[in-house]
Parts: sequence; structure tokens; C-alpha cells
Amino acid sequence: MNYMIKFIFLSTLCFISHTKQLISAPSKEEKKGQTIHLRSLMNQIFNLEKKATQTSNIEIQYDEIEKIESYYKKIQSTLDLESHKKVMVQLQKIKSSLKKNQLSQKNIFSLKQFFIDIFEIETAPALPPQEHLGRLAYKSYCSSCHGMAGDGKGVLSAKLPSPPRSFNNIDFKKTSSPLSIINKMLLEKTEDPYHSFEDILSHQERWSLSFYIQNGKFNQGNDPKINLMKDLKAISNMFTYSELGKFNNQEIWSKFTRTKFYQRDQNKFKQSEVIDHLRSYTTFQLKISRK
Repeated sequence: MNYMIKFIFLSTLCFISHTKQLISAPSKEEKKGQTIHLRSLMNQIFNLEKKATQTSNIEIQYDEIEKIESYYKKIQSTLDLESHKKVMVQLQKIKSSLKKNQLSQKNIFSLKQFFIDIFEIETAPALPPQEHLGRLAYKSYCSSCHGMAGDGKGVLSAKLPSPPRSFNNIDFKKTSSPLSIINKMLLEKTEDPYHSFEDILSHQERWSLSFYIQNGKFNQGNDPKINLMKDLKAISNMFTYSELGKFNNQEIWSKFTRTKFYQRDQNKFKQSEVIDHLRSYTTFQLKISRK
């Protein structure tokens, strides 16, 4: 009899647990909404990176942090209590550093990396980006506004409510990454004049396009013309495949300058050459073959 009671009791607990999971499981529309909020959150973090290099105005930077908090509140229910506490600690660190007027790229990078880890965000493509796929997608979906040269002077640019971004802008080149570009691409159409590429391009095509834009060598052939130093292979090996996807140019150069390889002979390396090499399709293809 006792065994029967135990069996009924355990069966009831299992039924209740399963019912709770069914009730709490998000619907397809809810999952889509959570994905959009997460992308919006990451977009604001990328914006904070840009603002930190463009202005020292604390009010503008604080406004970006408040937007990050606002988007986080929309997805915090997807995290357990322990993860939520860690998020709040990270956000508090950012606020504290801002109050002391000490907001650094290191602080922002830590916040960005934390969200990438906790939400398991893909930071690089499963298949290597292809230059011809990126160029074709850019010509088909971007050039009419941003121009074939990436200068923001496409044939439709004058008809838009606000000027399209120039991908040749120094600040854009310094603070963007393939990850930040693809994240922006995948956002649903809101105030922006272009739509989401999620249903238009394949996974590889989207990454190829984001890498084509980040590469910044519009209509200049596959790889940049740089001095073929014997050290280029060694430089490539200093970065993981994931880092090349999520790091912006500023973060790449910062990591490189901290290496003994660079510090032994600083005058030997030009920032533009190192960045161009690491952003080349060849480097990415070699990296993915060694993952």
C-alpha cells in the first residue's frame, strides 16, 4: 500500500512539473520577440562602444546605458536568478565607472562579452565567409542606398529621411565588427529604412555580407594589398576564429599591441597592415579550417 501511495505521489509531482513547463514554455511569437529584444540589447551595447569613442558627454553615454537596461528588462525572465544577479553586477560596474568619468572600452567589452556568453550568441559563421557572396549581396541589397563604394552616396540616398551610413567612416571602421554588423542586419525593421535580411539571405550569405562591409575593400578585389611580411602567419595565430568575428578593429589592435611579439619591435608593424591582414578572407578561411 505504501508503495502505491509513493507511486501516486511521485506521479502527481511529475505531472505538475510537466504542466508547469508547458504553461511557462514561450510560444513561437514570444521567442521571436525575445530574439528581437536581445538583438536590440546587443545593438545598444555596440552603440555604447561607438559613443565612448566619439564623445565624453556623460549624459549621452548614460542614455545609452539606460536603453541597455530597458531592453534587458524585456528578456530578463529568460535567465535564472543567479545569471540575473551577474547581469546587474555588470551593469552596476558600468554605471559606477561612468559616474567617476572612467568609462573605458575595457568596461564595455566586459559587458558585451558577458552577454555573448550568457546568451550563447554566435560570434562567427559556421562556414567561411565568401567574398563573391558578400559582394553580390551588397550590390543587390545595400548599394542603392550606401553606394557601391560604401560612401553612403547610393542612387536612392537623397530620397531617404536621413543620410545612409558611410562604411568608409573612420569611427565606423574602428568600432564595428562582423558581429555588430550582422546583429544590425537581423533587427526587425523599425525606424530604419531597410528591412531584416533574415528571410532574404542564407546564414553564410549574411555573414559574407557583414564581413564584406567590415573588410571595407569595396570593388578592390578579394584581399587587401599589403606587405607580405613573414610575421603575418604568426599574427593570425594570435587570434581565435571567434575573436575575429566579435572584435572591432580597435579591440584587435589593442590585443595585438599587448603581445611580446609587437613589443619586441613596435616600429615594424603598421596598424593598417595588421588590421587589413586579419580582416582578409584568406585569414578567415584559414582560421575556420583550424577550428
